[in-house]
Amino acid sequence: MMLLLDQVLVEFPQHARIMRRLYLSDEHFRSICEDLVLATTELREVEANAVPADRAAELLGLRDALCRELVAYVGRAASDRDAG
Repeated sequence: MMLLLDQVLVEFPQHARIMRRLYLSDEHFRSICEDLVLATTELREVEANAVPADRAAELLGLRDALCRELVAYVGRAASDRDAG
């Protein structure tokens, strides 16, 4: 399963340390990572197979929302850690 995290860390290497900690300890964080990898994988397949543009746009929007959620989650975890 750490391979999944490795795929996420390619996009967010600056958050590697906290993401590794969250991945090991937080089920919701793992779920966001899984969803992001699935959306990214499907988007690549859609782009490679010339699937309708509306499906590609939908996947891109989903992927962007997941990236924002992931970064926000990491930010909250970092500030909780700094506060504690």
